Amino acid sequence: MTEIALPPPEILKAREDLKTQVTLEISRPPEGQSLRIYIKAPLVASVVRNMTPGNYQKESYAAIYKPILKELAANPKMVITRPAIAKATRNFVGDVSFDFATQPRAILLCNPEALEEGYTLDFKVETPVAQDQLRKWGKMFMEGCADIITNTRPFRMAWVMNKVE
Repeated sequence: MTEIALPPPEILKAREDLKTQVTLEISRPPEGQSLRIYIKAPLVASVVRNMTPGNYQKESYAAIYKPILKELAANPKMVITRPAIAKATRNFVGDVSFDFATQPRAILLCNPEALEEGYTLDFKVETPVAQDQLRKWGKMFMEGCADIITNTRPFRMAWVMNKVE
């Protein structure tokens, strides 16, 4: 029996930011109506790891997030979230659904171990997703990651005082 080699996935959107070390790739596998999202962000993972963890109900999240949800040790029905992600940038929101027409969800960055190694999510497409929506979603994702890294860098303030007599 011979195996038929499937063609490689068609890459719809690929972005890599060398400064922030964020890689985002959205591709269409040759089989079926789905989109594959690959995310790798080791620098963001080191920032997220230092954020205060929160928790939320596991069953509330959309099925696409299942591979990256990290269960709470004390209660397996709850997953670890990081509420500060949505507060650190306006490009991420703390919602449980998934949609390319709106902002990326903060849960995409909540698991630092998965972010360091890189992970893949498969999204079953029910209605066609426009290339423009993918581009806009990818831009918001990359800018949100850059915002998070920028907000953690130390800054220096200088004050100028004038003597009033």
